[in-house]
This record gives sequence, structure tokens and C-alpha cells, in this order.
Amino acid sequence: MSKITEEFVKACLELADNEKSKLTELEREMMGDCSAKLRCLLNNLCSKDNTNYLEIGLYRGSSFVPALFGNAKTKAIGIDNWMFDRKEINKIPPKGYIWDNVKSGFEDVVNKYSRIENPTVIDKNNIKIIEKDFTEVNYVPLPKFDVINFDVLPMTFDALDALFEKVLPKATPPQFVLLVNQYSNEQVAKFVDNVLHRYKDSFTVDFKYQKVSASTADSFNYFSGVGVFGISKIKKEEKK
Repeated sequence: MSKITEEFVKACLELADNEKSKLTELEREMMGDCSAKLRCLLNNLCSKDNTNYLEIGLYRGSSFVPALFGNAKTKAIGIDNWMFDRKEINKIPPKGYIWDNVKSGFEDVVNKYSRIENPTVIDKNNIKIIEKDFTEVNYVPLPKFDVINFDVLPMTFDALDALFEKVLPKATPPQFVLLVNQYSNEQVAKFVDNVLHRYKDSFTVDFKYQKVSASTADSFNYFSGVGVFGISKIKKEEKK
């Protein structure tokens, strides 16, 4: 049985709709490509003791840090190669380089919150950062993740396909929760539907919630939109 049930996810969403979580106003309003409601949702989903959280696409940490804030027994792994910045003219850095300013921005915010004591709000001992393309990571020795927040840029069909082919089979328990960002983009929502259909023999969607709006940068709602999926793996013997 999954540690994170549909009832729990629904309760987390209801709280997030009202911007309720462990976050203070500072965290709810921190700079970055996220929003108060989305940060509250992530914080609530990671609030159960011993939750394993995976975030793919860290950018400057404005969702990674809120997910962990005050959740002392949650362990997290973040993956990013810092090879895409939508705010840069060229988006992708010159060959052999990364966007060091984005990486340092992420490290700064993590270090800032990890220095807070009495109480500690983020324990760096519970965090591991992998600086690679997510498709090149060996997920076998990593924990099985209860909550996965997928927020890569650009959000393409190929990226979603790689998530289902290379990540989810190895990185998850029998049941897990997947969040796909940029869901207010109708094309992304169609990509997700197509990928779910493609892998229908490997995964079942037990429940789905979506929070979308007319904008993909809506600071008053769930920013770029989010699809929240409760997913079960299909055992090999069930595929016959």
C-alpha cells in the first residue's frame, strides 16, 4: 500500500488552494518560476515522515526548497545539469559550459535555508544533488521515490517519454505520485496523455488532478499549471 493515498493528495491540494502549509510568507513569495500554491502543495505532499522526494529540473531552487521546508524526515534528491535557461537569449550555454549563475543561485538558496536553526528547516544531510542529464542517471542504487516533481525545460514529448522509459521503472515503489509541471500548456497535457497511453502496459493511473489556468506563469494559481497523478506499476505477471 502506498504511503501517499489519494485522500492524502486531495487534502494536500485543498490546503494548497488556500495557501496553507508549513511555509511562511517568505517562502510562499520567494523569487523563482513557481507560485505560493504550488510551493504549498509540494510542502504538503512531502510532509509525511520518511517520504522520498525526487525533483527533476531544479533551476534556482524555488520549488525544491519549499518542498523540504520544515519536513525534517523527508529525504530528497535533485537532478539538474543546468544546461537550459529560458531567460537567456540562446537558452543553451556554449559547448563545454553550464549556466553557472543558475547553479550558484540554487546553491545559495539551499545554503541559506540550511543555516537556519532552532528549529532547523532544511537538513543538508537529507539532500543529494546529481549534476547530470536526468536520462543519464543510474537510478537503481537510489531510493524509491514516493513523490516525483518533473519540471524540465523544455517540456517535450521526448523528455516525458524518457521519464517513463528510463526513470519511473527503476526509481519508484509500486505506487507513487507524479507531478508534471507546465500543464497549462495544452500541448504538454497532450504529450502526457500520449505517453501514458504508450506505457499503459507498465503503469496505471489510479487518480488524476490538474490545476491549470490561462497563463503558464500564473503567480496567483499553480504557476505553469500542474498535473498530479497517482500511479501504480503493473506487475509483469499482470501484463499477460
